[in-house]
Amino acid sequence: NLDMATYALADQVGTHKVDEKYIDLVASNFATQRKNVLSNIADLREQIKMAETDEEKEIYQQAMKCEINALKKLNKNEDVSMKSLNAMKDDLELAEEGKPL
Repeated sequence: NLDMATYALADQVGTHKVDEKYIDLVASNFATQRKNVLSNIADLREQIKMAETDEEKEIYQQAMKCEINALKKLNKNEDVSMKSLNAMKDDLELAEEGKPL
C-alpha cells in the first residue's frame, strides 16, 4: 500500500516575517517533502523486487522514475526558495538599519 502523494505547505504571501525562524520552517517543510519522496522510492524498490510479472515491474519502475523526477524538482525548488528567502531577509535587515537596498 503506497501513499504516492506529496505534501506542500501552502503559505499566504506576505503573512510571515522573513526571519531565521521562518526560513527554518520552510527548510523543514522541504525536508519533510524529501523524506516522503525518498520513502516512496524505497517502497517502490521493494515493490520492484517483489513484482511477479515484467509488466508489474515496469509499472513500478515508471512510478519510481516519476518520484525521482519529483525529488529533482523538489531540490531545485528548495534551492530557489532558500536563495529568495535569504535575499529577502537580507533586504529587510538592511531596510531596518536604514541602509539603501
